[in-house]
Amino acid sequence: MRLSNIYFRSCLLSFSIAIFIAGPGAESSVQAAPIEMTLRIPASHFQNRSPEELSVDLRRGIGPDDAATIALYSNPALRAIRDRRGLAAAQLIQAGILPNPVVSYARDYVTGGSTAGTRDGYTFSAGWEFSALIPFLPKQTAARKNFQAVDLDVAWQEWQIAVSARMAVYRVVGLDAQAAQAREANEGLQQSTDAMRKAVDAHEKTVLDLAAAESASQDSRATMLAVEQEFEKQRLGLNKILGAGPDRKVAL
Repeated sequence: MRLSNIYFRSCLLSFSIAIFIAGPGAESSVQAAPIEMTLRIPASHFQNRSPEELSVDLRRGIGPDDAATIALYSNPALRAIRDRRGLAAAQLIQAGILPNPVVSYARDYVTGGSTAGTRDGYTFSAGWEFSALIPFLPKQTAARKNFQAVDLDVAWQEWQIAVSARMAVYRVVGLDAQAAQAREANEGLQQSTDAMRKAVDAHEKTVLDLAAAESASQDSRATMLAVEQEFEKQRLGLNKILGAGPDRKVAL
């Protein structure tokens, strides 16, 4: 019991990881300095505890490592899994608790009648339920195994969420670049189609040339829309991993 209490108190005194989030700052020297907000995250929220502090400046955007850290803290699925971990830890502590010993003392005073040669009577007894020792070791072993299994499950889920957050950042950044290139190509083909249409009106090009230009422009537009749709899908997936709303624009 004493060791369990010491372990529980040491868990309560575990260090914390601090994420410093800089608020919106001024763009000119005349305006006030940027406001800083400090978000303290308990180290128990992370499987891999580190004494180092992490600084996240939202003005410059977040990178893959920043996204992984934010996801480990704010992902709703991980919060539910960590609740299971806390329950398993409580069950482990409960399994190590033994019944308290019972000590009783009673005294009978002589209150009347013939008191010659009499004395006060007293009894003293101590008892402890030894039957609790029979299932003690199996219960404690089962609780420890259960805690280890839940702890490994939490570590596995945290690793998956962290990797997913990193990959989501890479996907969003890559698709953003592809979408920009697709828009640029579509704009160029649209201008080419307009020029081709004017040339047909001036009888400098044929209708077949215009049809080919319009077909290429339509294909380019379809490709652009498909890339933009995939970009929006991946952006929503990143917001979901980070625990942000669908309307939130996360700068990368």
